[in-house]
Amino acid sequence: NGEHCLIMSRPVDSYPFLDAMFSAYLVFSPKYVMYSGWVGDQDPNFGGLQDAMRNIIHSAWHGFANFGSDIGGYRTGPGYLGRTKELFMRWFQMGAFVPLMENGGDKQHGPWKFDTPGSTFVVDTYRRFAAAHVELTPYLLSTGTVAMATGTSSLTPMMPKPKDLWILQYNNITTYSYMLGDQFFVHPIVEANVTSQQVKLPANATWYDYFDPSIVHAGGQTITVATPLQYFPVFAKTGSILALNVSNDDAGHGVGANMGGYTLVVHTPSFSPSGVAQDVYEYKANGLRASYVVSSTGAPACNAPVTIKFNVTATPHAVTLLLQNVKATSDTFITATTVGGNNVEAEWVHVPTSPTATSSGGVPQVVVKVPNPQSGAQVSIPNVSVVC
Repeated sequence: NGEHCLIMSRPVDSYPFLDAMFSAYLVFSPKYVMYSGWVGDQDPNFGGLQDAMRNIIHSAWHGFANFGSDIGGYRTGPGYLGRTKELFMRWFQMGAFVPLMENGGDKQHGPWKFDTPGSTFVVDTYRRFAAAHVELTPYLLSTGTVAMATGTSSLTPMMPKPKDLWILQYNNITTYSYMLGDQFFVHPIVEANVTSQQVKLPANATWYDYFDPSIVHAGGQTITVATPLQYFPVFAKTGSILALNVSNDDAGHGVGANMGGYTLVVHTPSFSPSGVAQDVYEYKANGLRASYVVSSTGAPACNAPVTIKFNVTATPHAVTLLLQNVKATSDTFITATTVGGNNVEAEWVHVPTSPTATSSGGVPQVVVKVPNPQSGAQVSIPNVSVVC
């Protein structure tokens, strides 16, 4: 496209010195044209995963917008597989929650290769995380667009940025946790044989377990989470509007699935008087802006009747509103109306057990479908309550 072009290349890669006490962190690409890249080639072991995470953190510190790493490590390792099942799984779990999820390198990288005969454990887990990454396409495109436009990164490491980013740096990363955009907190597992983790949640929000939305944590505290191989610590911010592209239930958002459209997820709607708004960007299109406000006859309160009013700007795509930790006041269909004559189908759905729950329980959900908001939609959802 003439002078207007982007490249896919390395942002920051590193080379160790003195038994890896130090590394030379080299910038390989001009960040204003590197729209997405991989952080070099790593060994297929947990040392390689930590090396990839350090490069990811340094790439974010340098302001590169989007990047990822070769799942399982690109280089060769011992045996037929070249890497262990545990390493492969911890790496693809992290890879699902960075902008670029890529799987390739020496020897075996197919998830079915790591399953024992008669088992689909690795394949099923890989499918769930790959689905989660694909669902995040609208979110990642939006965060990446803002990052490219502002010279910042889609990732914000919890490790404080050094005052000076000299080429030679100590490998003294004290936490590999990071924010993905402003709605996700991710805590990678970078060591073998880990059965639990101490996770310090950011203090600026309330967080829910992304794969078990019935579990909610106050921010600013350190929690202990069990980490069996199928589980990965990812937390999403309550009250925010999360734009997803949902085509199936592999990641647990299949109620009201809307392939090719938007599923807007709001977990525990906020009572902020000014409401909550979110811009969603599209490739070569205008995208949309969604917002909501919670109101009632008095001040909105938990577990009391409220009305949730949603506004969605004009879009050629169908929109599904998926409100979690919200329930109807009775087992009846919700009355939902729009301004502009759009046809709205509204239904109340209670999920007894979260489809991807790692513990017992569930989360009540309200689903509202807006099949044709081409002229914009204003949807009023009365007689519901926010569980909090």
